[in-house]
Amino acid sequence: MASETDLVNTALIRLGQPAITALTDDNARARAASAIYPSVRDEVLSMHRWNEAVARVALAVNATAPSWGFANAYDLPADFIRFAHSEDMDTDYRIEGNQILTDRSDMNIIYIRRITDINLMSPGLQDAISKRLSAEIAIPLTGSDAKQDRMWRLFVLAMTDAQFADSQQAPIEQIAGGTWLNSRSGSTPVYRSISSTAI
Repeated sequence: MASETDLVNTALIRLGQPAITALTDDNARARAASAIYPSVRDEVLSMHRWNEAVARVALAVNATAPSWGFANAYDLPADFIRFAHSEDMDTDYRIEGNQILTDRSDMNIIYIRRITDINLMSPGLQDAISKRLSAEIAIPLTGSDAKQDRMWRLFVLAMTDAQFADSQQAPIEQIAGGTWLNSRSGSTPVYRSISSTAI
């Protein structure tokens, strides 16, 4: 089974650096990678609606209401990375801190979750994270601007390929267009297509 260390070693080898045995190794390579890996992982997860990272949940209302502006507050899940959309597209809401504020008495959302188990990630997502990590640690480990630029280009290409492959794994999702779009179409309800590359 793949591990974070395996993914980090892929990034290191791409830079011409020796592999590590664990992220806790006492060397510059392990220290650099372990310091930045969590933020790199979360950033790449936030950049696309990865199928394996999509989650839906009915949020529970917080007992403490907002002091003003909205009637209810809902705590975001602990693994929350990014909001995708709510079940009702007409919902007026704000995300403040780790809460969604709204006047609704219920709140069902789809969001992008944090994935910490490498084995739950698609090969494309793993590759994108690894190449982003290579770009981030290139300067600390090699001191080469040229190598960092090359790693960034590889990351952009990896993201493009991974996003395309990921978008082919599920049909385009249709969600209600909301009252504004419906009013523009007369009595016929309007649905908006939501592809995995769109949110």
